[in-house]
Amino acid sequence: MGEGMKSGLVSLITLSWHHSLDLTIPFMDSLAAYNKDFELIIVDQQSIPWQPGCMPTDGAFLATRPWLKILRLIENSGFPRGNNLGLDECSGEIILIINNDVVVHGDILTLPRTFVEKDNETIVGMWLREHAGWNEFRQGNKYVHVPYLEGAYLMFHRSILDKIGGYLFDERFGKGGMEDVEFCRRAQSAGLKLCAIDLPLVHLGAKTTGDGRYSQCEITRANYEMVKEMVFAK
Repeated sequence: MGEGMKSGLVSLITLSWHHSLDLTIPFMDSLAAYNKDFELIIVDQQSIPWQPGCMPTDGAFLATRPWLKILRLIENSGFPRGNNLGLDECSGEIILIINNDVVVHGDILTLPRTFVEKDNETIVGMWLREHAGWNEFRQGNKYVHVPYLEGAYLMFHRSILDKIGGYLFDERFGKGGMEDVEFCRRAQSAGLKLCAIDLPLVHLGAKTTGDGRYSQCEITRANYEMVKEMVFAK
């Protein structure tokens, strides 16, 4: 176990943005209602203290949530970098990347943690995407599809990072998605396994992408081409 790491503790990382506080607080309180032995790192992006939508940090709020850590970022640095920075704050050996736009209806930690503890080369998610369009790539007569677990829920033992290049998400993907596809491509290339299980949560979807100040479609298309280049790289 690494220095300062806590065995059996699950460290959750979720991103919040100035427009999504109405998602973040219900998410984390429903999480705490059904789960234990965890810490939650909220990466509060484009966070300006005392502004609407900023995560509160007053004593009363934090005192009732001793499992909570808040990392404030002045800018919205995107999903990959936000999670990478959150990872630096984690104390647990087991990491869970989870969106704030999920509704928790039960224990979402015990069963997947059992899988990961039994085999630390397994990555657990809630939905395995086989043929979803955006994870299918063609170049000439060659066709490749990359099965992947959605980035809305990814649990793994932090030791796998040493096997996939030493990092979590590729920060070149910025705000346009596809980083979960590339992450799973790296993991499978390293011989790691992807496991999808049924969990008592619902992913609302498309609730955390922002307020329209950038073109999600254009960035996503560029990110798709970047993954395609990686897939067919010799």
